[in-house]
Amino acid sequence: TDFTAGGSGDVFDFDNTAFSGVMIRTGFLSLATGEASSAAAGMILYTTSVGDVTSASTVAAALNTLTGVTSGVERFFLVGDGTDSRMWHWDDASNDGTVDTGELLSVADIAGVAQGTIGADNFIDFSAPA
Repeated sequence: TDFTAGGSGDVFDFDNTAFSGVMIRTGFLSLATGEASSAAAGMILYTTSVGDVTSASTVAAALNTLTGVTSGVERFFLVGDGTDSRMWHWDDASNDGTVDTGELLSVADIAGVAQGTIGADNFIDFSAPA
């Protein structure tokens, strides 16, 4: 991969992208299965490995184990399988706080980078703790 994780690594910057208008929440959270989200979280790093980072249905099932996910919002999730990671954008079109497969859009494939090595330092727009 061409992406270097960690504090002195590469960064994701959402300015001047199709997502620049959804930067309402700037918080960054690292959460595992069953942990609680925050309304301030715009980027959630899901630390529990999912079986298939390319499958929206697998990712939705994993993310729905989180609690406190605010309904009617947009946020980003970074998931991984321990080897590869993928970033997903979620727009809660159904306004119910449940991540539905059709509400997920794959944004970035980060092959060869485990989700546990990526942190808040790798994001310009989501650097504040949530």
